[in-house]
Amino acid sequence: MDTADGDAAGVVRAADVVVAVVSAERYADAAVWRVLRGVEGRGVPVAVVLGRVGGSVVGEVEGAFADLLRVNGLAAAPLFVVEEVEEVGGYGDGGLGRAGGPAGGAGVGRGVLPGEVVAGLWGWLREAGADTAGRVRIGRLGVAGRLDHVQRLVGEVAGAWEGQRLALEVLHQGLERVHTAERVRFRGLVDGGELFGGEVRIRWQEVLGSGRISALFGAGAESKKAGKAADWSERFHNQAGHGAGTAPLRAALVETVARAYRAALERAARKTADQWELTPGAPKPRSPDEAARRALDPARAAAAWLDSLPGAIRDQARSRRTTRTIGPTGAGIRSAALVLGVAALAGGVEGAAGAAGAGEGEPRGAEGSKLHRADSAAGAALGLLRAMFGAEDAERLLVTAVAGLKDGNARLLDRAADVHREQLAAYALDPGQARALDDARTALARARSEKD
Repeated sequence: MDTADGDAAGVVRAADVVVAVVSAERYADAAVWRVLRGVEGRGVPVAVVLGRVGGSVVGEVEGAFADLLRVNGLAAAPLFVVEEVEEVGGYGDGGLGRAGGPAGGAGVGRGVLPGEVVAGLWGWLREAGADTAGRVRIGRLGVAGRLDHVQRLVGEVAGAWEGQRLALEVLHQGLERVHTAERVRFRGLVDGGELFGGEVRIRWQEVLGSGRISALFGAGAESKKAGKAADWSERFHNQAGHGAGTAPLRAALVETVARAYRAALERAARKTADQWELTPGAPKPRSPDEAARRALDPARAAAAWLDSLPGAIRDQARSRRTTRTIGPTGAGIRSAALVLGVAALAGGVEGAAGAAGAGEGEPRGAEGSKLHRADSAAGAALGLLRAMFGAEDAERLLVTAVAGLKDGNARLLDRAADVHREQLAAYALDPGQARALDDARTALARARSEKD
């Protein structure tokens, strides 16, 4: 055992009786106990021989070694201590060459221990397999021990399987909870008019203060006078198609929405990483690849939302006011879409409606959303929208614009979650594996209980 290696471990696993021999110099080596721990719990007879112990330290070494046996689950194993003695020329009387011992006889080679030194071990071996009943008992112990050992191994695998299943469930639930919370948070920001601030407010107030509201729709008249067949969709999607009165406002709308989208993605990613780090056995969250990064671009998503508003106006606005607002060829639709975008950020239907109904002398609330409802700039957006399309069409367009704004955020969060869902799918478990492990444990228990 002092030079225990993989072969020694294999021999131990196949043995019906184990006699482990270690020296006093190396009995604490890790290699020794790695093999001995493989014997523990197997149910086979085990004896341990501690050899070459100096006579002056027998008690000390024997006590220390017995403590190690106890700690490693081998307290019941008989311990035979062999002190260092002078060599004899053969087995001699009373040695292993007596009747029933190994083949050979007196005078076979040198390096043989005197018989009285190993008498205790030899007696244990003879008792263990001296008759048929003893050998059958040893065989049964070995079989039972092997079955118990495999039963424990199967139990460990089943426990690890269940642990992985629970860990995956925790990670999946946490992932959905984090991204759902960010969707809800964003909806609250929109409904409370929290996005109507900063650059958007400044640019919108510039339009209101300059008296250029009517000028926003001047391009349509110019196109009509010039006799051009206006393609409103192409002009709206082209940044260069926006004049000095619309381009800054459009840029502010895109940047504000993109910033809110980006903040939601970053919070979700940070919370997901924190949760996975705290979950035992969880992998590190995977970073999105190039295609996923393009699909998760907040600026693209924000521009796509704003670019969808002209289509909503074209498809849903039915009043005569709509025709007058955007012109027969739709030339004014790009400016109308900007007004719709501002109204959506100003708090949607609820927030903007409250703003439109609040007079200058009415009390203002303390919370941010209430302030937006009493904001004349926000109210002006809805008022202008109603003047442009009529109350019914304005409300319908606003609902569509707000829903599209929220859906854009939800799509980005869902795409971000998909990256992690695909990562977790690689660790998916087959329920059939759990059933097979249960069947194995049942079969082992049945075999273990058989008397024959």
